Amino acid sequence: MQFIGRNNEINALNQWLLNPSISKLTAVYGRRRIGKTRLIEEASKNNRFIKFEGLEGENQKNQIKHAFHTLYQYSGKREHKLFQSDNWIDFFILLSDFLEKKPTIVLFDEFQWMACEKTSLVSRLKYAWDNYFLKNNHVHLILCGSVSSFIVKKVINSKALYGRIDLVLHLQAMSLKELGKAFMHKRSIYEQLEYYLAVGGIPKYFELFNASHSTQLNLQRLCFSKDAFFFNELQRLFVSHFGKSPHYQEVVHNLADKNFISRLPLINKTSLSQGGSTTRIMDELELADFIESYGPIGNENARILKRYRLLDYFLRFYYSFIFPLRKQINSSILPIHQALPEQKYAIWKGLSFEHFCRQNEKTIASILGFKAVRYEVGSWYQRKDLKKGAQIDLLFKRADNVITLCEVKNKKSIDSQIISQVEKKVEVLLNSPLNKGKHFTIEKVLISVHPPPPAIYNLGFFSKIISLEELIEF
Repeated sequence: MQFIGRNNEINALNQWLLNPSISKLTAVYGRRRIGKTRLIEEASKNNRFIKFEGLEGENQKNQIKHAFHTLYQYSGKREHKLFQSDNWIDFFILLSDFLEKKPTIVLFDEFQWMACEKTSLVSRLKYAWDNYFLKNNHVHLILCGSVSSFIVKKVINSKALYGRIDLVLHLQAMSLKELGKAFMHKRSIYEQLEYYLAVGGIPKYFELFNASHSTQLNLQRLCFSKDAFFFNELQRLFVSHFGKSPHYQEVVHNLADKNFISRLPLINKTSLSQGGSTTRIMDELELADFIESYGPIGNENARILKRYRLLDYFLRFYYSFIFPLRKQINSSILPIHQALPEQKYAIWKGLSFEHFCRQNEKTIASILGFKAVRYEVGSWYQRKDLKKGAQIDLLFKRADNVITLCEVKNKKSIDSQIISQVEKKVEVLLNSPLNKGKHFTIEKVLISVHPPPPAIYNLGFFSKIISLEELIEF
């Protein structure tokens, strides 16, 4: 499979090659199937490269045994095959001896499994780094993992490795432009968007797409039979990220019931308690890029207004359409019209496109010409305004005294009612604390998947109308 994209990340990893005589330590983390290992292998393909991989669910003794076996496969040295130890430092010393002064990229993949998700390996690595790898080798050592909470909290932010990690890469979703052109160039831009809204920018998920069939037929094949890839993907994700604890999936399931939820109602709907364990669970779900917390612009840190919502596209799709039909899917293959009811699917596409626009706020700022201006971006709402329908899903509060209000639509027909809907939001916004004493200019922008009728353009109500093509191709 041809490697696509990730140019910035490859360039960052390859900076070490400019001066390989100085050993370098890098941490890479991100959601499962995001392409971490593939990225590192691509960046290392023309260099001496050694990969060690953690074993899921194995104890420390077996992790060390596997590491020695892998070292023997690279070295062919009999002593590496016969050496027995239950101490990571012995392994690190032998690895350092084998590396010598030859510039080498060494990958510790699924590092959290190598460590059995404990900090003892991190402490021993610190000793080996200071006394062997840094002094005796020319090595770029990369610690890579999909359990983001462990990599961030126990590796990147550890006292043991403080000041030693030179580069941190948080690998995130790829763009629709990159994935669409690579895997769906035979399909229309609307079908590309439809699939992206269902699975997100995960390269592995796009590799599964059969470009000879429509997006909906692909979703039927991949989601709505008991052996379908996505039907069983949720459990794989949660086990690999969080083990067997049921609390993480419980939180996500309850978040999926609503577009958003605040902390206390979430606790009341689950078995969680008002304490540190709940904070830890929510933090780890955020680090995994499964959920996000947010507050209204101008009041982002107000705890009483803080909300949570699902961030991961696949989880949003799974809980909307696959989860409610599990029993039926287990007994038969569902036809697409039954799996994706027209009205429910249309509403979901509208909400998912709003989510897509929030994730692409930098592109929107560039299209509108104020990327160079400092700004805050996000949702805007106040508790007293919710009953008035004045929530704004995408708003830019700019340092040049302008508020850019974005109305986001993913439906084929848009009529003049949109004008009164936006005017109502503008009125509430003008009289809100956000505008108090500031006298912002409010610019109104329409972002629409389908072209609005000429009458909407001719009214001149919107300062800019952004099309799907412009949003993706910019």
